[in-house]
Amino acid sequence: NTHAADVTQRFATLLTKSELIGDVFGEMEVLAGVLAAVIHDVHHPGTTNNYQVQLTSSVARQFNDQHVLENQSLCLGLELLEPGKDTNFLEGVCSRDEKHTLRTNIIALVLGTDMLEHFN
Repeated sequence: NTHAADVTQRFATLLTKSELIGDVFGEMEVLAGVLAAVIHDVHHPGTTNNYQVQLTSSVARQFNDQHVLENQSLCLGLELLEPGKDTNFLEGVCSRDEKHTLRTNIIALVLGTDMLEHFN
């Protein structure tokens, strides 16, 4: 996905150019930001949450009309980091508490991409 690559690159550039790494954001926060940038639009159909809700789509029903597309992206993206998955590069690298904090931060960041949240 070109969009995900662009957002991830822009995030990394902002962090490095602003020298926020280390001063403001620690390693785990940076990792959460990078992973959130990568997964924030996984399987995005190119429609809005409102469209999905009005359509009563399966994804809108699955997530009870709340942050529909963001929750779908989180569900699919975080599945890759589940214990025992070949894609879970965190296994043996992060403590249980670090994984929990990382997951919590990723969820907050991706839910924050819901356009409705941009005005709150």
